[in-house]
Amino acid sequence: MLRRHVSIGVLCCGIGLAMSWALPASADTEMKSKSDPKPAKQVSEKQDATRRKSVPANFGKLGLNDGQRESINKIQDEYEAKLEKLREELKKLTEERNKKIEETLTNSQRARLKEIQAEKREEANKKSKEAKKDN
Repeated sequence: MLRRHVSIGVLCCGIGLAMSWALPASADTEMKSKSDPKPAKQVSEKQDATRRKSVPANFGKLGLNDGQRESINKIQDEYEAKLEKLREELKKLTEERNKKIEETLTNSQRARLKEIQAEKREEANKKSKEAKKDN
């Protein structure tokens, strides 16, 4: 019975692994581009103060006054810093997990995985080019 549970667990892990690596090329490049450090946008305090920030979905329909909008913006700014730290930690943990998962593969499996990923990128590039032609 224990073997069956272990086998099911390994199978589920394998399916999850296959699904995470079978992403379309756009997702793969998106993940790579997110892992590349990008310089933060330089916005002066004056530009930031004059720029109208958006409120959460449907809040704009409530007839908020300027004080309410200001309060909401302060709350969003406060939590954005916390959320950004968590996003970075999540990104690091995801990369660490994927590296450990890939280490379980044999050399031939890793090579095949790279081929599959390249095929998916190529397919996504073709679709992207076709979509651009249609527009």
